[in-house]
Amino acid sequence: MNTRFFILHTVLRLLKHSFVFLPALFVIVTVSYPVFATVSLSFQTAEEIRLQNGLRALVITNNKLDSMTVRVQFGSGTALDAFAKEGSNAIAVHILAAQVQMSLSTRTGVSVSTDASSFVLSVHSARFPQLLASLAKTFMQPQLTTSTRDLVQSTLISMSGDDLIPTEPLANRVVYGIEHPYARLTTPERLQKLTDTDIQTAYKTLCLPNNTTIYCTGNINKKTLSTLLKKTFGAWQSGEAPYLPRPRSLPQESGIYAMEVPTDNKYFHAGGAKPRIALAFDAPMLNDSDYDAYVIASTILEQRLRLTLSRDIALRIAVSRHKFANLLLIEQNVVSDQPLKQRYDLIRKAIAEFIETPPSTNEVQEHKKHALKRFETSVRIPENLTAMLAEADASGISLKEFRQYPKRLQALSPEAIHIAAKRYFQPERGIIVLGDSLTITSQTTSLQTLGRITRYAQDGEQILNFDSSDITWERLFLRHQQALGGTTATSSISSLVMFTQTQLSAMAQKFPGTITTKQKANGKIVRKLEISATQIVQELWCDGQKAFDKIEMMGQEQPLKQRDAKETESALFDAQIFPALTMHQCGFTAEMLGKLNGNYVVKASTANGTVKTLSFDAATYLLTSIEELRQTPQGIIKSVQEFREYGEFDGVKLPTTIVLKTGPGTLIGKSTYQINPPLDDAIFIAPK
Repeated sequence: MNTRFFILHTVLRLLKHSFVFLPALFVIVTVSYPVFATVSLSFQTAEEIRLQNGLRALVITNNKLDSMTVRVQFGSGTALDAFAKEGSNAIAVHILAAQVQMSLSTRTGVSVSTDASSFVLSVHSARFPQLLASLAKTFMQPQLTTSTRDLVQSTLISMSGDDLIPTEPLANRVVYGIEHPYARLTTPERLQKLTDTDIQTAYKTLCLPNNTTIYCTGNINKKTLSTLLKKTFGAWQSGEAPYLPRPRSLPQESGIYAMEVPTDNKYFHAGGAKPRIALAFDAPMLNDSDYDAYVIASTILEQRLRLTLSRDIALRIAVSRHKFANLLLIEQNVVSDQPLKQRYDLIRKAIAEFIETPPSTNEVQEHKKHALKRFETSVRIPENLTAMLAEADASGISLKEFRQYPKRLQALSPEAIHIAAKRYFQPERGIIVLGDSLTITSQTTSLQTLGRITRYAQDGEQILNFDSSDITWERLFLRHQQALGGTTATSSISSLVMFTQTQLSAMAQKFPGTITTKQKANGKIVRKLEISATQIVQELWCDGQKAFDKIEMMGQEQPLKQRDAKETESALFDAQIFPALTMHQCGFTAEMLGKLNGNYVVKASTANGTVKTLSFDAATYLLTSIEELRQTPQGIIKSVQEFREYGEFDGVKLPTTIVLKTGPGTLIGKSTYQINPPLDDAIFIAPK
């Protein structure tokens, strides 16, 4: 029984909350030390300015500088890109930076991360007022032309095509889960499809004073800067700033995750690079108590790995910092003929030895000195200082914590570093392999000893390698019908009413609701979804030929909308009481794809291009899921319905638990049924 939950992503957009960055004091640092034990630090506090429209600025005054370094940061990163619109924020920020660069004839450096987008530029102090005026004009009146968008777009496509390092996005999927906003991937193909409208939409949430923070380092004080900001940005109107709540992590199971990298990938294959193997771990946050120990543990591990592994092996250990999660990636290019499993065994052995044996006192002392030197170097460079200021601001790092950093570092014991290593280094957690298809295939047998292999294409989509099926789809459907109760029982049901108690999980919150569904066997359905906490009411009508939707949000009714041809085909499929048995009645044909993870998988499609993927339990022959790529106002998304806990109703088995996964939201429903109630055909006709 198909029970498509037709909740739209509009629900998710209505769940508004306010996120407050913890106030952070930052410092300008002067370091002088002949030996580690005598480090002396003096700090100057970063001062905050906040305008009535929500614009924030943090300034570090340094009267010895004759230039101003400015970092403009928007609270909109790739995690907030609209569905199927990955890269829209990146293009918008690059265009803004280009406009400022042209107006000032100075270079800008653009950075787009998961949680923020920013650009950095430096000018002589005398030109700083002109810089602010240029920024204000650009932000309040962004000028988008198709030619500018095309230029930036083509540049980013070229960069992503040549320099794409696929390890990190795949690692994010393994550690956080495939639906996590940090696991999304901007590909050249997706960038190519972005339009002027997509960029304009990004502008509307990006260019808001209450979504913008300006970090300044140079010869200017708080009072002067405040006056300049009020003059240039005071008229900037605030709006509804985008917000990403703490996303839920759903890590993948331990095993092998292989991504196929085409031979024309210039980055991966530069210099004849061979396959790559990587290990991905969840890492502590910047403000976690064991972060300092973890960083030292990582540097010690890297040094040990370089000593253990051959010198002809490229090794990279990197930490990806996000607002809500950090990722440690140990990555190694294999340039010899050694099998990937043997290379993994060497890495695993080195990690295991590190976990078993605490580092020596001399080893720890050496790495602590190097860490302090890096800290000193960073804070002396204005560009680095503003970047650190921005990161500290988002993480809630206080002045006291930065003042005490050398003391904390000095106090770290080998035992504390050992504890951090044991807590976070898990060599069997997520194993990632990259290489061409032939290499991955040839090494499958040896890699399978480490766990089940899941394969991905370079665009991040999973490659499903189906096993051959031992039955045809025609025979499968006959067994499915028998599993439901038999031909007589299923044919006897001409109408159905389903009452569903639902719970929507989205944005780290849960919202109860109800769905009432009424169906007739001739492709007629009417359904009403209500989520009272969000004031959402959504209704669907299908009379066997046409389909209509209507939604009410926050007491405001949207106009009744007729579905287009493809959406109507989807609605007609959904209207079938037993869609696998009667899909042909609404123009669908079936194709057996094979067996995958204990399920028979069937592709159902129309000549118009509507495609649904049906999975049946290979043991019970009951329907377990239906997947579909759907066009929504937020773009193309994957909708997955899961059917669980079948119960018997008048001799027919129907699912009592149904789960809909769509985008970042999950809807779980518990259902009861009425079999063959009298239903007037008039209820399936949409109101005028």
